Amino acid sequence: MTQKGSKPQGRSRDQLLGEVAGVLLLVLALVTLLGLGGFTSGTLLDAWIQIWRRTLGWGALAVPLLLGVLGALFLQGWYVHPAHWPWRKLVGGEIAFLAFLTALHALAFGANPWQLADTGGGGGMVGWTLSGLLGDVVGRIPTAVLAVG
Repeated sequence: MTQKGSKPQGRSRDQLLGEVAGVLLLVLALVTLLGLGGFTSGTLLDAWIQIWRRTLGWGALAVPLLLGVLGALFLQGWYVHPAHWPWRKLVGGEIAFLAFLTALHALAFGANPWQLADTGGGGGMVGWTLSGLLGDVVGRIPTAVLAVG
């Protein structure tokens, strides 16, 4: 029984919103994974998948993983204290992912780089842009070596 003037213990509005956001992100991760695998389709889902494939190419497979991790973080309430996040690891992971997309595109020998990106192959538009910028300076093979190493 609560005393007069005290609030009952329960979830705060922010906690509830965080949990709802976490569940929605997990559902979106699952639907995205099913769409990328070709197990389901629809007008909105096909457009969603096409955006990620053109943007990231084969790197689009990381999108459901990222959405799932974000959903889990929201469910655990880690979003409350962003100052405690491992920022160096997050930024390092992003740089490594961009290097991976660059290498994917640079290593696609025999393919027209633009057509590969336009069809959602290689590193997508991101990989095409980065490998094109670096490839114009040092060449395609050194670009792949620099991106991987």
